[in-house]
Amino acid sequence: MPSFRAARTALAALLALAACGLLLPATSSAAKIRFGVHAQNDLTAGEIERMGRGGVGVTRMIFRWSEIEPTAESPRNFRRYDAIMRTAATEGVDILPIIVGVPGWARDSGAISPETGLEAWPLNPVGAARLQLFIEAVVQRYGHDGSFFVENPTVPDRPLNAYQLWNEPNRQVFSPSGRSKAGDYAELLKASALTIRQTDPRAKVVLAGMPERTTTSKPLDVYLKNLYKAPEVKKDFDIMTLHPYGVDEKGVEGAIKRLRSQLRRLGDKNRKLWISEVGWGSGGSPSPFRKKASEQARLLEKTFNRLEKRRKKYRLGTVIWFSWRDRLPPGKTGEWQEHTGLFEMEGEMKPAWTAFTAVSGGSPGKGDLRDGLGLPLRLDQNPAISELLPELLPSPPTKDLAQ
Repeated sequence: MPSFRAARTALAALLALAACGLLLPATSSAAKIRFGVHAQNDLTAGEIERMGRGGVGVTRMIFRWSEIEPTAESPRNFRRYDAIMRTAATEGVDILPIIVGVPGWARDSGAISPETGLEAWPLNPVGAARLQLFIEAVVQRYGHDGSFFVENPTVPDRPLNAYQLWNEPNRQVFSPSGRSKAGDYAELLKASALTIRQTDPRAKVVLAGMPERTTTSKPLDVYLKNLYKAPEVKKDFDIMTLHPYGVDEKGVEGAIKRLRSQLRRLGDKNRKLWISEVGWGSGGSPSPFRKKASEQARLLEKTFNRLEKRRKKYRLGTVIWFSWRDRLPPGKTGEWQEHTGLFEMEGEMKPAWTAFTAVSGGSPGKGDLRDGLGLPLRLDQNPAISELLPELLPSPPTKDLAQ
């Protein structure tokens, strides 16, 4: 039921628009792609402010269960996420949460390595039930008329509108027992969709983004074929997503074309599609996905413009760049996935950020990233800045699907 505050705010806005003669049908510009970034969950206020000025429409980030509920008995700690939601709402940036990150106390007993589903959702009864309680708590706090906005009436009312249920479940590390079984994900999807929709009927359920094929995953076409065999699975989510990594913009579009063709074969041709990860690195070990910084920027701009031009054809609504900031210093250390940022690890701006803002219509600003106090980012003072497990990085597609 809508709160009195929300109803009063909506009524006032409608009256003001009517008085000014501005209550008109939506224009075509309203249907344009919303461009966003994937970011680590220790963002500073200064970074989110830079996102807002730069035209970042949405920031995808992990809402890590293991951080919010580190022990089975501990009260939920939303402090970090409260701070992010407060600044994001003020700066006009939507947040797309990824529900992932199982605490050790809730994991299945065999989930001890990437090959055995270290980052998978739990199938054990206690863990599965507690996961649904966690999802419910997130929606109750940050969804429409959530407790966070009730407790903070001066914060702009910008709730979570969509929830992405897990990440790349066709990969071993994210699937129970490492078996990449679509039926397991269908069960998670059904239970979680029910939890989300009962808690916030206006919320959208976003399918986990998946790559087409990697060395540690089940091919996407096979996985989706099996997923769609689950009873009424089409009713359990609102938005399909894809991680179409390719060696260039044509490779990205090729992956999207193949997915849309499969959706037609599955009887789901009108399904809305989001790209929840796409990108190239500007460093790391040799790879077709490692580019020079200038080429990274060029590919971003060409890809985003190409997808904007074809958004109606592919039913695209949101496209998210992976990622906001590098996880390693510049150079050849690590893999290309750790150098996909629009900024370097300690905040130095790359040409790709300027390219992003050219497409989004925002302003790149000047200088390096700063924290909420206007100070430079310093990893020695903020060691949590690279807390994401290496297994959470995207896995590169195999060569036959990279074109």
